[in-house]
Amino acid sequence: VRASAVAVDALGRVVAVGDGERFVRVWRSGDQSLLAECEHAGVPLAATFDATGRWLVTQDDADRLRLWDVATACQPVLTRQGNGPWQVAFSAEVDGLVIGNLSRGYEFLTLPDGGRVGPAIQPGMSATGARPAALPHGGLHATMLCFITTDAAIAAPALQAALQDILGDHVHQAG
Repeated sequence: VRASAVAVDALGRVVAVGDGERFVRVWRSGDQSLLAECEHAGVPLAATFDATGRWLVTQDDADRLRLWDVATACQPVLTRQGNGPWQVAFSAEVDGLVIGNLSRGYEFLTLPDGGRVGPAIQPGMSATGARPAALPHGGLHATMLCFITTDAAIAAPALQAALQDILGDHVHQAG
């Protein structure tokens, strides 16, 4: 059997393995017991755990992203469909994660319910709302675009500066 996706939690307690068909199986590494089977409609291509090993995000070959609660035998908390690969980053400070891609934008979701906090951020949008015809190849990274702060005075300038560095002339300064 060839693995199509593999993930290990931060402490090495749980391992997720895509079977190359439709399932991601989650195993406890200590006693090698099967904890859960997470079923996709397509072939799982990527998997990512949060630091605790409770939450698992998977992506399949049809650009579907799913968030699973491993503690409840891999019941999907949410599913998103995109038109390209997804980027995922779990928050170390709060119970949440950032997901996104170029077709759906980026959003911060809370755990355990998967509810969105605030609006989705659309990459490649200028201050006037115009989208460039094309983004620079390889110039967009979720970790570089994620700024979570309660200080509104630094949040917008920090995001604007990061976008300017990444996208260059595709981002216009607000007048």
